[in-house]
Amino acid sequence: QEKQLKNGNTIETYAKYFFTHQGGDTAKLSTGAVYDFDAADSHRIRFGTRYTSMKGDASFYTGLAYEYEFGNDIAASFEGYNTPSPSLTGGTGILELGYRFTPQNGRATYGIQLMGMTGKRRGISGGVQMHWAF
Repeated sequence: QEKQLKNGNTIETYAKYFFTHQGGDTAKLSTGAVYDFDAADSHRIRFGTRYTSMKGDASFYTGLAYEYEFGNDIAASFEGYNTPSPSLTGGTGILELGYRFTPQNGRATYGIQLMGMTGKRRGISGGVQMHWAF
């Protein structure tokens, strides 16, 4: 849900659900060793808020979110022996920063984003985007 503020800026709150499925597989090495990987499903829910500041044709945004991964351990075996299985269950705090630019009367939108995570998932990711409308 997005709310327009008096100065033209916006604040948005959201809830998102993510589902991912990775099929299982078997790999045989040139040495004859066999690895078996079970299929894995991921269920995550994210709650967050994002503040966007408009400056002419550009917008800057910052956001905070909490994401929780519901329990699903991944299993694998090597030569019939079970390998250690990492647990995906747990929470992650997310901070995002970004910039978007849409030239007036243009059909392209440009953007750059940076996201930091702490908790069960840790790290930094980023991206550069260009969208062209026909």
